[in-house]
Amino acid sequence: MRQCVFVIGTPEQVPELGPLLEQARGSGLRFSVWVTAEQPVDAALTGVKASIVAPQRAAPRSLLARILYWVPVTAYRFYNYVHGVRMWTTKSPLIVVHGNSLSTWIASRAGRWGGGQLVHLQHTPASRPAQHRIMKKARFAFCDAREEAALSSRYPGCTVVGVDVDESASSRTIVESLLRWTGGKGSSD
Repeated sequence: MRQCVFVIGTPEQVPELGPLLEQARGSGLRFSVWVTAEQPVDAALTGVKASIVAPQRAAPRSLLARILYWVPVTAYRFYNYVHGVRMWTTKSPLIVVHGNSLSTWIASRAGRWGGGQLVHLQHTPASRPAQHRIMKKARFAFCDAREEAALSSRYPGCTVVGVDVDESASSRTIVESLLRWTGGKGSSD
């Protein structure tokens, strides 16, 4: 069974995805959480019981230092992490990207370079609109059910799953789809 790596852009999104991560943990999905935030995250405050990889130092304040130091270091660390997961499990992991920030985009690129397959997750209203740079490279995507047909026609190489963002059952649908895509047991078993 393949592993999922949830990539989260900001510290505020970690508790937002808490119900989804708890559902994933309860279903037996193998996953870890990579927070690409520019500020360190206190794992005790998130309320998520998972393997959380977070930055240990804040990003530099100047734009030049951020471009020359923080961006390449973040990309290299995530590339190494995904490549290590791929070597350890002998299967390409699913990189579940949530957020539309620069750090999320960098992590999605590094994850693909490391051998992972992208899954774009925009199951909450706050994560809209879908970022074109991530969606065009994604293998799978979760979106609002009303946007499913439009995204399927715009990105034909991507398997798009529509979920109702206002329902609590959307977490179950997402976890069952991830289980099916990773080779674990799904709802059809």
